[in-house]
Amino acid sequence: MVCGSAGVPLFCSDDTKLGGAGRLLSRGGRCPDTSASTATTREWAVAAHHRLAPLYPNLPAAPLLTSDLNDAEGRPVDVFKHFGVDAERLHSFWYNTTGILCSAQVTGQRFGHEAAPWPGFEEVWIPINPDLQLSGRLGLAKRDGEPAYADCIVLLPGLFGDNSTIRSRDVALPLRDAGLHVLSVEQRGHGKTETRYPQTPYAFGTLEAGDLLAVSSWLAARAEVRDTGLIGFCWGANTALLTAWEDSRDEPRQYLHEGIPPGHTSF
Repeated sequence: MVCGSAGVPLFCSDDTKLGGAGRLLSRGGRCPDTSASTATTREWAVAAHHRLAPLYPNLPAAPLLTSDLNDAEGRPVDVFKHFGVDAERLHSFWYNTTGILCSAQVTGQRFGHEAAPWPGFEEVWIPINPDLQLSGRLGLAKRDGEPAYADCIVLLPGLFGDNSTIRSRDVALPLRDAGLHVLSVEQRGHGKTETRYPQTPYAFGTLEAGDLLAVSSWLAARAEVRDTGLIGFCWGANTALLTAWEDSRDEPRQYLHEGIPPGHTSF
C-alpha cells in the first residue's frame, strides 16, 4: 500500500510505503518498523492510521476507522454528523465541490496534436502555480499598428481538444479581426500543456475553473487588456459555466486559485 502525502497524483519522492498485515514499513519503505508489528488487518489499519496521522490535512473532525463506526454500546455512529456533512445535499456539486475537487482527478493518454501556426498569433505559457503553466495562443487586436486597448476573449476547446482544432482557429481569427484580443487555451490534460505536464491531473472543470481564474489575472496584468470573457465549445462550455459560477462566489477559494480575493470578479 502506498499513501501519498501531497495529494494526487502520487510521485515516488512523495510517498509512505506500508507493509502488509504483520509489518509496517517506515517512510520510503527502507526500514521495517518492528515496533508496529500487527496480527490482523484491522490492527494493521490502526497502526497505519497513527503512522499516517502527520500527513492528514487539518480537519475539524478526526478520521474514522472501522472500529470507530460503532459506539461503546454497539450502535452505529452517524458519520455525516461526525464530519458535519448535510447528507441531503451531498449529491449536489454546488454543495460538495471540495469533495469532487479532491477526489475526481485523473491523468490519461496524450491526445494532443501539433497545431499549424495561426497568422498573427504567438505561443504563450500562462503561469498557474509553481508546478503548472498552460499553453495558449494569443492574438492581439491592433490599432495603427500597435496593440489596441480592448477586451480579451478566452477560447476553450472541447473535451481533449487543443489548438490543432480548426474550429478554434476559425473562431479566433474573426474575433481578433473584429477588434478583440483572443487567447486560445490548452487546458491541463490537453495539447502542449499535457505534453509538458503529463502527470498533472485534470478534473473536467473543478480544477480547471481555478486555472482560468489565474488566466484572467494574467491577462488583467497586461496593459492592452481591458476585460476578459469566455467562450467554450462542447465540454469547454461546461468549464466556462463552472468558472462563471466559481467567479461569482463570495467564499474563499480554498482549493482553487488562492491569489484571487473573495468577491473579486474575473470574467
